[in-house]
Amino acid sequence: GGLEGAAIPRRLGLRAPWRGLRFHPEVIAAEAAALVTSVTAHHAAHPQALGAPRPEPTTLARLAEAEAIAEGALLRAGPLLRRPEHAPVIPRADKQLAYKLIRALGGRGLAGATPRDLAQRLQRTERDVLRCLRLLEARQRLILSEGVCLPIEEAEAAREALLYHLSTEAPLTVSEARARLGVSRAVALALLAWLDQEGLTRRVGGARVRRAEADFGVSPLRPK
Repeated sequence: GGLEGAAIPRRLGLRAPWRGLRFHPEVIAAEAAALVTSVTAHHAAHPQALGAPRPEPTTLARLAEAEAIAEGALLRAGPLLRRPEHAPVIPRADKQLAYKLIRALGGRGLAGATPRDLAQRLQRTERDVLRCLRLLEARQRLILSEGVCLPIEEAEAAREALLYHLSTEAPLTVSEARARLGVSRAVALALLAWLDQEGLTRRVGGARVRRAEADFGVSPLRPK
């Protein structure tokens, strides 16, 4: 038998046009495997690129993408997809800027900074800073979410604190995230959006809840 497409995206926090469609799990798995192969080939051909363009927004393609992400084979980076182990090469011309950005962020902790702030501080163009920040994010040195940059170590510690809250006092609002971490609203929004992108949470109204696969350690596209 098939999987009812309406049930799967609902658990992922997605909406129509998936309603009422059916896909066999083997079809989704095969499409996910082909997508992973395609992204891997793109990395090999374009080592300096952040990732590969996401597939066309068809029902099966989006379910395959969600399957690959849930299995840990792919990560979503805005409009791009990449393998978790992919570390784009930082061009020689950007290495000094990358070093300065890491140092500048390292002293700010969870206060974070915007690309504009960093550009002004380092006297570089915002375009150059943003390009370099995206490379560093892909190399897992920082996160860039909702226009806020945070060092990866502080972001990961905040992630654990928020997930602990969700495991004991779900759901989680922006105000609760601010109070728990002692951060600004902008930083709280950035961290919550990052959790959504990582596939750990989803937004329900004005709060976040943990996704089913985060709670049970299984892909939501696998029949139980």
